[in-house]
Amino acid sequence: MSISTKEMIIERQKANIVKRSSTSSEYDFTFDHPSLQIKRELVEQAVEALKKGETHYVDVPGVMALRKIIADTLQTTGLTSISAANVLVTTGIHESRFLAIQVFSALLGGIAVPSSCDPNVHQILKVRETRSLKTATNRKNFQTLPDEVLRAVQNGYKLVYFENPVRLSGKLLENGQFEEICSILERYDAYAIIDIGFLPWAEIPDHFYSALTNRIQRFVLIGETFPGIGMKGLNTAFITAKEDWVTLLQVQKQVLSICTSAPTQYASIMAGKLYAEKYSDLFETLKSQKNALLSALADARIAAIPGEAANVAAFFDPEEKIYRAFVESGIDLLPGNIFNAKGVTRISISLDDQKNKKIISFLSKFEKQEK
Repeated sequence: MSISTKEMIIERQKANIVKRSSTSSEYDFTFDHPSLQIKRELVEQAVEALKKGETHYVDVPGVMALRKIIADTLQTTGLTSISAANVLVTTGIHESRFLAIQVFSALLGGIAVPSSCDPNVHQILKVRETRSLKTATNRKNFQTLPDEVLRAVQNGYKLVYFENPVRLSGKLLENGQFEEICSILERYDAYAIIDIGFLPWAEIPDHFYSALTNRIQRFVLIGETFPGIGMKGLNTAFITAKEDWVTLLQVQKQVLSICTSAPTQYASIMAGKLYAEKYSDLFETLKSQKNALLSALADARIAAIPGEAANVAAFFDPEEKIYRAFVESGIDLLPGNIFNAKGVTRISISLDDQKNKKIISFLSKFEKQEK
């Protein structure tokens, strides 16, 4: 395949990303993860897979080489008890959520979910009649409350769902909170699905990984593969679970005839290699960009919500006055009501310094207007 054809693939990929975006604005800050432009290496890997005839259905749990590199990446972060056999590859985080919630809520007779979380969670529960319970979240940062997990299991729910970090605020469970949730689950012989998609962008305390690793059989983990490496639009994600539960996921994936394309999976293998090389620099860049944004919010006297994940910042906006002012200036942010959280706005942090400066410039003008 010629270089010009590869360049055409890259351009079409960019166009597809725009079409799939929730907004067509040049200054779109509604995304979950920052992303570099699609890398030529990823396209070349996909093209090479096509040349080798990798156009047929792959193993339902995913290409073993990709499952292994996902497991290795998780092990590197501290989740030492996860192996390739515990990993199932999906066509994006929405499929990961759908399969995990549908399969395990049916297995365990229902699920408790936070009232404020990614909106797709509540949409999934409407697909078929699922016994469910909404649990309250911390009003200051929207994190799951151990007392609410206890309420759920005492009401007979054997499965709870939560995000760590939270996708609205980027907040991690504090010291002792996760350990308390683990103890509750053990005491009531219950399980949890944890969305750890934002985990790569937070400095995670060792206690979280040790508590998770020691009880990994009680947890199903979902997240995106290798965020920030230009995979946006190629859409691969993962679910990790104990091996017999991976088999249950595999059966459901077959029933629904959901196929994660072979070329995309081979491109993801290359993304995993790039991720290992570039992750540290990406993380440091995001932290620096977020700190600059938090300073600008403070200067504008806007109350930011504390959150450890470097890829998002949220602030209280009771009348959505600031949100509307941003939109009128051509800057798209994410209103909290999408997460069922009123009076909050989320800003995603870009890897594009010029785009971040656009927000900081706006905040400076907003501050002067308010004085």
